[in-house]
Amino acid sequence: MTIHFSQRGNRWDSLLFPIEDNRFELTLQFRIRLVRIEPTTQYNDTNTYAKGDGNLQYADGHRTIKLEPWNDLEWEMYKREFKNVLERNWGERFVLTANKAWYTPRPGSAPVNPIIKCSLAIQVVDFVDQQPHFMFRCIHFHPASYPDHFRSYASTYYGLGLITHEDVKIVWGPQRTVNPNGIIFGQIPVIHEFGHILGFDHINGDGNDESAYGVTIDQQNNVMGMGYSFADKQAEPWERAMNRHLVRENRYDQSVKFTGHVDGPQITAYWDDNWVSASDPAPASVPIDDAVQGLAGVTWKHMTNLPNR
Repeated sequence: MTIHFSQRGNRWDSLLFPIEDNRFELTLQFRIRLVRIEPTTQYNDTNTYAKGDGNLQYADGHRTIKLEPWNDLEWEMYKREFKNVLERNWGERFVLTANKAWYTPRPGSAPVNPIIKCSLAIQVVDFVDQQPHFMFRCIHFHPASYPDHFRSYASTYYGLGLITHEDVKIVWGPQRTVNPNGIIFGQIPVIHEFGHILGFDHINGDGNDESAYGVTIDQQNNVMGMGYSFADKQAEPWERAMNRHLVRENRYDQSVKFTGHVDGPQITAYWDDNWVSASDPAPASVPIDDAVQGLAGVTWKHMTNLPNR
């Protein structure tokens, strides 16, 4: 088995690096261009456009969002948080394991089966000549004009998307009509949109109707639904990248298969307004540093911006 330690691609680059005999790190590397949209900015794409009159318009002509200007400090902090949120979440979530030993650390040593840590590196760039893999337009909307039905988006086909100044923070979505349990889900929207860049549709299909975001609690709780949890199958971009780094030289090499797994505990970010404990009822509001039991024993602890009940 021959290893290519560095790979370049149209959608992302990647680096496979041995940490020790029994551990590798596989990093997907993205150059993301963030474009600062001001009230005077003019642009046009397939979903939205702006004429420089202070508004963002939907292409269907029926929805308008009033824009506010970014200040310089806020914009720099936003770019930093964009990078940090993605690297902390998608980049610290999975490991790959193989079905058999495949790596020989040094000549004459026995082959071993190292664990491969999956990580993510985001380089925020400002200019098109830096060859970004993807571009996000970033708007700062006026709160009074923000419609409940607004959705940020990312299109891998066009290589661009639209996100808001709120999308790097956890937000709480409305109850969906397909969910009769009164559950409110928490999600950091930019993590969901980045899932589209990685090649994932919504958890229950590629549409934007409510059922595409999940019809069961487990589906809705997924990051590609309305929630914050990850599934083993979402390690697939790292599985594909791993295979590009290896040159299989014989039948044994061809039989080596890599499988991704969620690594470590996850946040279950939803709140059930219908949940009541007879012995210890939940409080009317949740202090940030307190722990409260929710639906099916879900524990909230050290969370910020929790919903008021």
